[in-house]
Amino acid sequence: QTNHSTNIKNNPKCYVPNKVLSVLVAFIFAGITLRITAENSSREAALEATGAVVGNPCATENYKFIYWFLFLYYSFQGLDELIEMYAVLAEREKGAIGLIFEMNYFLGVGLTVYILVALFRSPE
Repeated sequence: QTNHSTNIKNNPKCYVPNKVLSVLVAFIFAGITLRITAENSSREAALEATGAVVGNPCATENYKFIYWFLFLYYSFQGLDELIEMYAVLAEREKGAIGLIFEMNYFLGVGLTVYILVALFRSPE
């Protein structure tokens, strides 16, 4: 009888596809947030060039802040997954850079709180 409760990190057939999928999802979301940020910036610049009223500048800056930090969060999450996969496959420690990327969770918590505060403060 085989022990099915073995650590998944010891089974590359499951671990590597899982990490590759995690990296792809993180980088796809990072790309989406970057694209949305660029589209919003170009739309805002076009509106300002025509002299149209852009809207509430405070809300616009909040959205820019949120999307840039979402981009950073997803990018660092993808890099953390890559480093973790390398560390497991090469049987090495993640080291100091791994600790830096682990601190990305604090960015995620802070960003979540900022988004919730912005949502509950929004008049709409």
